[in-house]
Amino acid sequence: MENAKSSSPIAVERALDVVSDVFVVFDRDFRIVFHNAANRSAMKAAGMDPDAAVGKHVLDAMPQLEGTTGFVESKRALDERISTEWEESYGPDVRLRGRAYPTEDGGILVVATNVTDEWRAREAARHALERARRLQDVTLQLGKTLTTDGVAHVALTHGLSALRAAAGIVYVLDTETNTLHATAFDGIRDDVLPMGHVVSMDSTTMISEAVRAGQPIYIDRLGDAVDRYPHMREAQHRVTPQAWASIPLINDGRTLGGITLGFNDLPEFTQDDRDFIETFAAQCAQALERARLYQEAAGARIAAEQANRAKSDFLAAMSHELRTPLNAIGGYTDLMAMGLRGPLTPTQEEDLRRIARNQTHLLGIINDILNFARLEAGGVDLEIEDMLVHEVLSGIEPLVAPQLGQRQLAFRLEPIDRTLSMRADRERVQQILLNLLTNAGKFTEPGGDISVGAACDGSTVRIAVRDTGVGIPSDKLDAIFEPFVQVHRALARPTAGTGLGLAISRDLARKMGGDITVASTPGAGSTFTLAIPRVRAIT
Repeated sequence: MENAKSSSPIAVERALDVVSDVFVVFDRDFRIVFHNAANRSAMKAAGMDPDAAVGKHVLDAMPQLEGTTGFVESKRALDERISTEWEESYGPDVRLRGRAYPTEDGGILVVATNVTDEWRAREAARHALERARRLQDVTLQLGKTLTTDGVAHVALTHGLSALRAAAGIVYVLDTETNTLHATAFDGIRDDVLPMGHVVSMDSTTMISEAVRAGQPIYIDRLGDAVDRYPHMREAQHRVTPQAWASIPLINDGRTLGGITLGFNDLPEFTQDDRDFIETFAAQCAQALERARLYQEAAGARIAAEQANRAKSDFLAAMSHELRTPLNAIGGYTDLMAMGLRGPLTPTQEEDLRRIARNQTHLLGIINDILNFARLEAGGVDLEIEDMLVHEVLSGIEPLVAPQLGQRQLAFRLEPIDRTLSMRADRERVQQILLNLLTNAGKFTEPGGDISVGAACDGSTVRIAVRDTGVGIPSDKLDAIFEPFVQVHRALARPTAGTGLGLAISRDLARKMGGDITVASTPGAGSTFTLAIPRVRAIT
């Protein structure tokens, strides 16, 4: 508002009328002194008279604001003479971020920005992550079960919670009798199940039709289900779910059974709902097939192979669930940053930069998880060759020096014997060193030093990454290489990630015939040493 001091009040009001943000000025008694066109339009859309609002107390002009976070925080700014900030939803379709500033005359200025698109993107990412976590729990439990009955019960005890379903029945197909057997059920009375828990594949039922066709069936209203499947007419007064889904359980083209799910308070099955339900059903089908193979072969080897496959499929599903909303966030962020949605305020530009940083960070987490899974499954191929150590380290320097410089960290590459050679996968060595240097940068305060050096020890080349950071307690030195462990999170360090970087790096080093070790003194820094087989000098 500094520029407004040199302009006439009318000029300022006209300028505020063309911006999309809501601007409202209140006096010391919380009466409206001025509100711009954006607020007047919002009031008119809500059926209020914006022209009559000036001079009125805020709750007389806009009574619906009473009790909202915006009202409470604005009142606090008025009473305590401080700036406040908040964010809240107004109805299902509008999300505002508000700020209140004290004015010299004892009143306040309130500014509200529409952040609905940003909020929806955040909610989409949160919803996808929550679903992925729920699916992960079901997958882990299914992976521990090696009987068909066990799979059916796990699918219900954990699956109904993950899907937020009210009822469910798991059917296993008996190919000899061409019937579906209700192996497990929950949320449904025993007397509601048709024909003594056995359904003929030739019958006119929702589950038999879905299994015969090999396609899911979704019905949003119980009345529609009753019209389509007469056998449900007798049961409609004894069941509470109003929306129903029947999904065949098929694995590698083999039909194993089906699952029927009932939902309360579900207006319709969205595409996201269907994708999630069908991913869950695919996990159940894989678990049933694994149990069948285990029981037939009476050996753990086949079950373990199927478990690895189920985990890989889950990770692929999780990647899809997370990447789709994250890519959407990136796309909308780029559109707004380019000004295609209109001009941005400095505050909005900073918000977009934060969104972009967090989107990139989440994609990095997904990649770490998938890389670790591939390592565990033996799916990483190595290209081992002889190489000069100084060439590899020289190629690392330009990749990390700028980022470390931004954090005011000094980076130094120590002199290296230019004939020193090692036998390894060049790309994987670079990946390991980037992980170690990034890790060092996270835990070294501005003004600290990070260096890389190399020397030989008999038949081994040792590349040392040294920092002057916070260090690691001696009782945690072994734990830091375990997956999903973040020692410094317990020390209240402002870092985030999966805790997979060091686990991945050590696994890669060991696959190349080497290892990674660490020495550290709390408060004085750490040294991570990558050991790689040495070869005779390359000529």
